Amino acid sequence: MNRSSGDIIIDAVSEKKHVQPSSFRYLLENKAPQQGYLQVTSLSSYSGYTFVQLLPYKDLFATPDRFSIIFAVYLLISVVILFLYSVSIHKYVKYPINKLVGAFQKLRDGNFGYQVNPDNLPVELSYLFDGFNTLSVRLSDLINRVYKQELYTREIEFKQLQSQINPHFLFNALTTIGYLIKTSPERAFQTLLQLTKLLRGVLSKTAEFCDLDSEIKLIESYLEIERARFEERLIVAVDVPNELGNVPVPALILQPLVENAIKHGIAESKAGGKLIISASRSSTVSGEQLVVSVIDSGSGKPLLIDRGSSGIGLTNVSDRLLSHYGRLASFKLTTLSN
Repeated sequence: MNRSSGDIIIDAVSEKKHVQPSSFRYLLENKAPQQGYLQVTSLSSYSGYTFVQLLPYKDLFATPDRFSIIFAVYLLISVVILFLYSVSIHKYVKYPINKLVGAFQKLRDGNFGYQVNPDNLPVELSYLFDGFNTLSVRLSDLINRVYKQELYTREIEFKQLQSQINPHFLFNALTTIGYLIKTSPERAFQTLLQLTKLLRGVLSKTAEFCDLDSEIKLIESYLEIERARFEERLIVAVDVPNELGNVPVPALILQPLVENAIKHGIAESKAGGKLIISASRSSTVSGEQLVVSVIDSGSGKPLLIDRGSSGIGLTNVSDRLLSHYGRLASFKLTTLSN
């Protein structure tokens, strides 16, 4: 290149020099693109130098196949990079998050103390997994303490309620025998033997539950004592299907109901009455339930659960059902108009 007032143009084929007055020109001298060059000249207004650049025609007029190959290679590389990035996102972000969500679902389903493995995870996610494991362990310990405390409380309540039944039942039975001693000493003696048999069965019940069949047999022994008092005035009907005999029920749960029906229903009627004990199975939203009914054809006066001394038996029934079953069980007193 030479310093000049114009441009120095060098023909790639003839190598002839031409001076042009313009500051920037393009020259296509060779008509065969593969044999010549594209010359680009530029005059610097600051230094006065003319710069010349030669570009081979074969690069400018390359076939499209070459550019397609280059584009395909770049595209393939981009796809591979995106795929590897997606795999890494799934492995180090999405999969651990899904694993943590599954762990919370197990915790929600009651699998307390469930642990997840935080190995091969980023630091941030490892903190989340360690926090979940700590939360799960502490929650499990807390629930175990509360559960054991609840069991202990229920056991104390049962012992207390059971201690109320035995003296209360004994008091009413001895009252019946005292009445018979004045009217029929011989029958009073036989009744006392029945009471001894009955108390042996009552006091031997140390478990919280017994089957319905055992409870019915205990009630029949109690009714034998009451029949000695009411004679023909007391009619008893027991309707309990055999398939329900093995159903577990709280021990001594029926005796207060039968006693209440006789005392407040049949005893207040001069003609006496009929006592019906029935059991059936019913289906509800929460599952199958056992329905036990004690019906008397007595005076029909409204009945309420009294927390006083006269209502110990019925109060006990209501409290024990609540203690064992919560809202799944209910106790109802109903007076029929007829």
